[in-house]
Amino acid sequence: MKVLFVYQFATLGGVESVLRSRLEGLPAFGVDAHVWFLADSGGLGTFDGFRDRVHVGGPQPLMAFVADLDPDVIASIDTEEVLRLPFEVKSALIAECHSPYFENLGYLSRLDGQLVRVVLVPSAHQRETVERKIRHAIPVRVVPNPVGEAFLCENIQLREIPSRPILAWIGRLDALKDWEAFLEIGSLVCSTHEAQLWVVGDTSEPSAARRLYRVAKEKRVLSSLSWLRAVPYSDMPSVLATVKASGGLVVSTSRNESFGMGVAEAMACSNVVIAPRIGPFEELISDGVTGFLYDRKSPAAAAQIAGALLADSSLRSRSGGAARQGVMGRYSPTSALPVLVDELRVALTGHRSY
Repeated sequence: MKVLFVYQFATLGGVESVLRSRLEGLPAFGVDAHVWFLADSGGLGTFDGFRDRVHVGGPQPLMAFVADLDPDVIASIDTEEVLRLPFEVKSALIAECHSPYFENLGYLSRLDGQLVRVVLVPSAHQRETVERKIRHAIPVRVVPNPVGEAFLCENIQLREIPSRPILAWIGRLDALKDWEAFLEIGSLVCSTHEAQLWVVGDTSEPSAARRLYRVAKEKRVLSSLSWLRAVPYSDMPSVLATVKASGGLVVSTSRNESFGMGVAEAMACSNVVIAPRIGPFEELISDGVTGFLYDRKSPAAAAQIAGALLADSSLRSRSGGAARQGVMGRYSPTSALPVLVDELRVALTGHRSY
């Protein structure tokens, strides 16, 4: 089976991580997978080692490539313009919805139920979001995202470990990810505990970079803050393993997510994660067992949890170990990819294997 995944921009984000894991793992299931981006926004480095199956270009080159490849399935990932292209092939057309940004989901109400065979989503939370927006009787199926094999390795090379435990935050520096809430939590933690704050992520907005400096100064954490900007995807396992080795943990402050790839990758590296009690985090994390959930409107609650974890190495070890086992059980490539393959085959043939 030949499958083409199409996504608008190649950035340093969760969808790119998912696509890389698919390119890496799908051949073992008899799937010849390719990825097409309409433009590169600095994320092609995620696909080092797979560049022969990653392609970039506008609609016309895409149509020519499809005519040559003749894929069995074309999967459009939050890229509406692909659904309107007049492909001259008999490919099954499916939509994938991974975006957590509500303003980007208007296209769902315009999906053609005669054209799109299924909508795939990475979590039950995202399925509920999509089902509220689509107007036609299109099935919506949950397909877990695979966490890359590099995050599941037993021995990951470490970066230089700081003298203080690391509180790490990972994501784009935008309002949805709410990095300012992390600095508030970090300020509360640093007032009672020795800690190093890491912001791991990038922004294309110069104003966001200036605001990061200003808010860190206002919160009195500038001397404790390190900004790890534009970390290559291949270095992320090392970053996460270093957080764990320092005696630290990972904190999420997102207002919304479709899945939470950064959280899942941190858990795969045996990190303790503190995340808001919202949407997919309640699917990823068993509170108090594989991680800890808090009321997103209460930075003090998150800081209290973080402080207790920093002071209790055995609790961190138990929770981090359980987190890794939980991710491996459902989100390792060997667990997640068969679900995707089955959905692709159903889209193509109309028949389910179970």
